Amino acid sequence: MDKEDEKQVLFECEKRYGHPRKDIPMDELYIWVVQGSSASFPSAIFSSREKAVRWIEKYKISGILSKYPLDISIYDWAITQGLFKPKRDDQKTPGFIQSFSTVHIEDSQYIDGVEEG
Repeated sequence: MDKEDEKQVLFECEKRYGHPRKDIPMDELYIWVVQGSSASFPSAIFSSREKAVRWIEKYKISGILSKYPLDISIYDWAITQGLFKPKRDDQKTPGFIQSFSTVHIEDSQYIDGVEEG
């Protein structure tokens, strides 16, 4: 991501949230994604954690429940939150960006519909 791209990401966050960095409310404009333990793709997507947990409990699902921001990539989100800053050229390539993930996404592990500690 070059300086111009970074400015665009910050501009989009400013427009969307009223400020360009940090303190973006974690309870709005997010979705909850269920990734079944043996699934290659999401099993379900919900607008609230409560709805996701009800579905997980109902079907005794095993897997991960993760909270993802809407309308922004995890790569751009991590940058705008100050959680990641590309330091090398390879960290700005499509290959890196398309496989980027972060430990800063809220998530929970479930086994047979029960949240693990």
